[in-house]
Amino acid sequence: MDTEEDTLPLQLRYSDFDDQGVLNNAVYLSLFELGRVHFLKRLLSDAFLGTRILVAHIEVDYLKPVTLRQTVDHESFITAICRTGISSVGNTSLTFAQTLYIQKSGDPVARCRTIAVLIDDHGGKRQVPDEIRERLRRQE
Repeated sequence: MDTEEDTLPLQLRYSDFDDQGVLNNAVYLSLFELGRVHFLKRLLSDAFLGTRILVAHIEVDYLKPVTLRQTVDHESFITAICRTGISSVGNTSLTFAQTLYIQKSGDPVARCRTIAVLIDDHGGKRQVPDEIRERLRRQE
């Protein structure tokens, strides 16, 4: 199941870069998180009311280093784009597939796969509701 991708423009900050002018590897995780939250709010908002999700596993492939020089665009403060989709739905989990691009060049710079587990009020795993499954099927 590959759902329609959601696209989120992102602004990189000077503080996101290390003293060598390279985007800090931990920042990628934050950018991918913003993409997942945007995806859930935009495409599944009311279906996710009251649903808690925890990241159970995350893996990132860093394809190219991102330097401050690559991202400077005097015409726009939006310098990166995160594309997010759902690649599979388990009994209690969603697997997100994401790619981060640099807007100026259009080059993909990182890919992320995240398994997120739905949990109940007591911290136990919760089944993915049928309504969410149906919404994701409609986006395929």
